[in-house]
Amino acid sequence: MQASVFYPEDVPGVPTNLLVLPASPSTLRVQVQPPSGIKPLGSNGDPVLGFKIDVATHVAAVQTFSIQSPDGPITGGSYRVSFTNSFGTATSASCIPWDATSDVFSMALQSLTNIDGVFVTRSAFGAVPQGYVYTITFTGAVLANGAQSQLVSGSATTCSPFLPPNHRVTLAGAQSTTAGNVGFVPEVWQLTTSESSLLQGISGTFDLSVGFEGVMTSLGKVVSVNAGAKFATTTVANSLVGVVSRGEVISIGGERFRVHATAPFTDTVVPLDSKHIRGANNVAVFGMDTIVGRVSVVQGNPVATTAADYTGVLAVGDSIQVAGVEFTVNAIIATEVTFGLVSDATTTSNWPTTSDTHVTLLKRKKATFKADADPSEVVAGLQSLPGVGSVQVTRVGPTAQRGYQWLMTFLSLGPTTCPHSPCLRLDPHLVNEYAAACITCSAALVRVRAGVLPDFSRLLGSTEIGGAVLEVQSIVVSGASPDVAVVPLGGYFYIDFQSYYQSPASTGVLVKFDDTADD
Repeated sequence: MQASVFYPEDVPGVPTNLLVLPASPSTLRVQVQPPSGIKPLGSNGDPVLGFKIDVATHVAAVQTFSIQSPDGPITGGSYRVSFTNSFGTATSASCIPWDATSDVFSMALQSLTNIDGVFVTRSAFGAVPQGYVYTITFTGAVLANGAQSQLVSGSATTCSPFLPPNHRVTLAGAQSTTAGNVGFVPEVWQLTTSESSLLQGISGTFDLSVGFEGVMTSLGKVVSVNAGAKFATTTVANSLVGVVSRGEVISIGGERFRVHATAPFTDTVVPLDSKHIRGANNVAVFGMDTIVGRVSVVQGNPVATTAADYTGVLAVGDSIQVAGVEFTVNAIIATEVTFGLVSDATTTSNWPTTSDTHVTLLKRKKATFKADADPSEVVAGLQSLPGVGSVQVTRVGPTAQRGYQWLMTFLSLGPTTCPHSPCLRLDPHLVNEYAAACITCSAALVRVRAGVLPDFSRLLGSTEIGGAVLEVQSIVVSGASPDVAVVPLGGYFYIDFQSYYQSPASTGVLVKFDDTADD
C-alpha cells in the first residue's frame, strides 16, 4: 500500500489452520494462526489483536411422561405412545401395558419412525399418585438431535381400557429443565460394487465428486491491478472476455475475487467484486480447472450454444453448472448442449433466467479410484476435492466376484443437499477382470446417515486469546544547522512503504514538516 491511500483496503479474514486437540478428559487445546490476508505493513484494516473461541456441544433433550390416577390403584389397561417433530407424527404400532417397564417404554418410542434414539428410566411406583414417571433422554443423532418442542403423548383409545373403569387415568408429557442443543453429526455414505451373474470378476474404475469447485490453474492470461483498485487491466491479446464470465471465481496475485456482476467488462478491463490489497504487475490469472468453457443461453430454451466442441469433456448424464444454475447433460453435439433436470437427465430443463451470450459452464471436480481401492486411497482422493475436508473410510471385501463395500464418513462437510451440490455423486466405469465390458457389474451409492450442522446458541465456554504487540515507528523532524535559529524549519517530505503494494510504484504521500498526527 502507498501512503497516498488512506482508507482500509480490507478487513481481517477468518483464522487459518485451526487445530483442536484433546488436552485432557475435560479440556481442549485450540491453536489458531492469523488470517493469511493480513499484511504487516500498510492500511489493510485493523490488526488482529486476538481471537475469541466459543465451545458448544451436543445436549440431549430430556422430557418426562407420567401415568397416574387420582381415584385409586390402576389394575389393568394399555395405551399407545405418539410423538411429533419436524420429521412428522408417529404412533407406536402396539399397545404397551399401563405399568410398562423402562425397556418396554423405550422400545415403543424406538419403533417410531421419527425417533432414532432414546434412553428411558422409570421412577419408583408412587412418584405420582398410583403411577410412574418415565424420564426420556433423546439420544438420536439425526431425527432426535437437539431441542424437542413437542411432548411425548399417550392414548388408550384403541387399546384395552384402563381398569377399574370408574377410575380416571391421566397420561401426560412434560418438558424437563434440560433443553436440547443440536450437535454436529458427520454424514455417512456407503458405496457397494457387485456382479449379479456371479460368473465374472469386477475391475475398472469409478469416479466420486462432491461439487463444482475446482483447483485454481493458470488461464494463460496476464493482468495488472493497482493496490486498492476494484478492476484489473490487460491487453486485447490477454482479454478474459469469453474465458470467464461474470460471477466466476478468479485469482490475481494470490488474492481471490469474483468477476463483478454489473460493472463494465471489456477486453482491457476486468471488474472485481472487492479491492485488491497488494496490487500486481503483469501476473497470471488463475481460474478453476472445472471450467469447460463459454456458452450462450436463451431464456425459456433448454439448448445452449457452445463456444467450442465440448464433446470430448462432457457426456450425456454428466452434472454441469452454468452461471450458478445446475443441470445434467440431456444431449450434446459439437455446437450445442441440451440441459436436463438435475434429478433426471432424460427430461429437458429450460434456462430459467435472462438470455446471455457469455456464461461459463462448469463440470464436476472428480476423483478417480480403482475398483479395489484401499481405504487410504479413497481418503486421499476424496480429501483432494476442494471443500470436502477430512474423511474416514473403511472397506469390507472382497466377495468372490471381487466386489467391495466402502463406508465413507465426512467429518467436515456437514449435510449435503442432494441432488444439488454439494452432493456425493458416483460415476462408475466397471469392466470384468479381463477388461471387457461387464453389463452385470454395478456400483451403488447410498447415504446411510444425513449430516447435521452444530448449534452454537448454547456455549459451554468462551475464551479470548490475545497478546498481540503493535509495531510502533516514529519520524523525527529536526534541524542541526546554526541557521535554524534564524530561519524556521519549513518544507515537505515523502512517506512511503514497500513499493510492491502498488502497481506502478509511486513516491508516496507528501507530508508537511509540521503536519499534525491526524494529518
